[in-house]
Amino acid sequence: MIATHCVQSADIDALATGRGGPEVIGRLAAAQASKCMLRLRLIVDAARSLPPERAASLHRGYDLLARAQHHDPAATAKVLMYPPVGAWSALCLRGLRSGDCSDGESAEVTGHLAAIAASAAASAGIDFQIDVPARSGAILLPALGLAQFADDQMDTGKVRGRSGMTQVIAGRHAVAVPPDVCSDQDGWRGLRRLRSTAEDLTLELMLDDLDPFRACYGFPVDDRLPAHLVHGWRQRLDEAWSILVRQHPWYATAIRAGLTCLIPLRAGPGGKGVSTTSTDAFGACALSFPPDAQTLAVTLVHEFQHAKLGALHDLVPLHTATPDVLYYSPWRDDPRPLHGLLHGAYAYLGVTDLWRTQHAGCAPSAFGDFEYARWRAETLDAVRIIERSGLLTAVGHSLAAGMRSRLRPWHAEPVADLPRAAAAIAIADHRVSWRLRNLRHDQTEVDRLAVAWIGGAAARIPSRAAVMASGQALSRSHRIELIGSMLQDPARFRHYRSGAEAGEADAADLALVRGELASAARGYRDLLADDPDRADAWAGLALAEGPSSALSRWPELAYAVHRRIREISATAPDPADLADWLAAGTSQKGIQTS
Repeated sequence: MIATHCVQSADIDALATGRGGPEVIGRLAAAQASKCMLRLRLIVDAARSLPPERAASLHRGYDLLARAQHHDPAATAKVLMYPPVGAWSALCLRGLRSGDCSDGESAEVTGHLAAIAASAAASAGIDFQIDVPARSGAILLPALGLAQFADDQMDTGKVRGRSGMTQVIAGRHAVAVPPDVCSDQDGWRGLRRLRSTAEDLTLELMLDDLDPFRACYGFPVDDRLPAHLVHGWRQRLDEAWSILVRQHPWYATAIRAGLTCLIPLRAGPGGKGVSTTSTDAFGACALSFPPDAQTLAVTLVHEFQHAKLGALHDLVPLHTATPDVLYYSPWRDDPRPLHGLLHGAYAYLGVTDLWRTQHAGCAPSAFGDFEYARWRAETLDAVRIIERSGLLTAVGHSLAAGMRSRLRPWHAEPVADLPRAAAAIAIADHRVSWRLRNLRHDQTEVDRLAVAWIGGAAARIPSRAAVMASGQALSRSHRIELIGSMLQDPARFRHYRSGAEAGEADAADLALVRGELASAARGYRDLLADDPDRADAWAGLALAEGPSSALSRWPELAYAVHRRIREISATAPDPADLADWLAAGTSQKGIQTS
């Protein structure tokens, strides 16, 4: 039976601090379990649109699940709450509702309920037999492991349970599911279990590199990991868990109560780390292999914040926003709808809290102080944007107000000059670069301004720019990477003589981070003389000119008018001179965006 759930005001208050203990997480997880049960019921109800045999297969799986649940509710719930099962149920229900369940691949999707039921029945220890789908010669039992057969053309098999022993059968061949399902034995690949303990607090997670429905995040997943990489994950988790338990116990206990699974992802371009969660798969964190324990600790907190907020929003709406209204997001290169901005703000509330704790004395560092100074400012600004949106529900207002109350006092806490100044550069860099990428003015206004410049007339700039999310190519800013190097390895940074020595950065970037603003400005002008469309150099020049400069206030307008002037007259004005001319044409404090 599906339970009824409610949100207590005390839970909202606790979550608004960015924290919320294991009791709160337990209530959110219980609601997610009911969400999964409801999806299963809806899937079976929608099966009437399928061919009779496909519908019958779904009903057989559902009936076996009911038997398993009756015999051992806890064991069955553990399977149903396994995150890739949630991802499957969402995918299957969407397919049934849209009518996209007629081909062979969709048959594998709907047939997966039988495999889920087999896992639950095996875990519950009941006698059973059920037909299950196969993929590439393998039969997966969710939350348990995978049986591999030589025949990679088979499309079905059976799972049989007798007297507490389970076999996976394909033709005349059978693979026994071992008592320790996490072990690899003849024909059986077990899910790897990661177990870390610090100060008598144990975290146990599955490292899933098998389940086909784990790939629900929009990033490439890692295939089966060799033993030495699994050892690397174990070691990294041990180190990160020790950090969380000893320095951030309130996050450690919450994560322990709700996180059950890690999904290894492939690193992004250039080896860049990626991580994500899905509201369809509560309890999972998908991420590439972290470079160090601190990164993993921050990532686990960041992603579990998303999981908490998603589970809360499932229970009670936090806003009435639609995806077509977009906002500046300090942690993304693209504009975000209110829902995404709220998620980001909540995730970074947790991240900022981590850096604050370290800043307060448990493990202070210049880089940590930089992260603290940067994200306390950016997150508070984002919360204020959210509150001004006019789209929050009453609960959403309570949550945002609590977040603001948590963040605001942190701004009075002193941070050393170097990391504070570095944070200011990073904040300005992202905002200017974001404007160059995403804000657009009406082309008629741009043409008019270009003609006015050429003719020596005064500027009359438009008052509003549109958020376009245009996808304009913008080279990655290496300045923030240089800041990290400066703060984490100052001795090495002092020996850099050129941008090339510092990686892919330009000499102008190096000068800017060092505080040599005049030299940086000359360098960016030289870059723009060679390539006047180079947006990252426009952003760098704006930073070198200073936060109050016209170029920092209207970079996207200066960029667009500069390009149009070159098209009309084949001449290229100095970007800062052009921006000053634009500024002289208005008494406004800035251009509004919508």
